[in-house]
Amino acid sequence: MSARVLTLNAGSSSLKFGLFEAAAEPVAVCAGQVERIGAGARLKARAADGRALAETSVEAADHAGALDAALAFLAEGFGTAGIAAVGHRIVHGGTE
Repeated sequence: MSARVLTLNAGSSSLKFGLFEAAAEPVAVCAGQVERIGAGARLKARAADGRALAETSVEAADHAGALDAALAFLAEGFGTAGIAAVGHRIVHGGTE
C-alpha cells in the first residue's frame, strides 16, 4: 500500500473529506461528507469511480463527532495506517 493523503473541508454544518493515493499526480480513492451536523447527521461517500460506498445516519452533534464518523468510515473501509498527511482547507473571509 502506498502512502495516502486525507483532505478535510469543514463548513458551518458539514465536513467534507477525500482520500487520495500519494503520487506525483494524486489518485482519488474516495470522497464523502457528513452533512447536517447537529441535526440528523448523515454520512455519504462515493468511490473514485462513482460507486456509492455509504449513505447512513451518524452521531455527529458537532464537528468533532463528524470527524469521528468520517474516520470510522475510512478505517473500516480503507484502514488508516497508510495516511501519511492530512490537509484541511481553511477559508478566511477577512481582509488580512
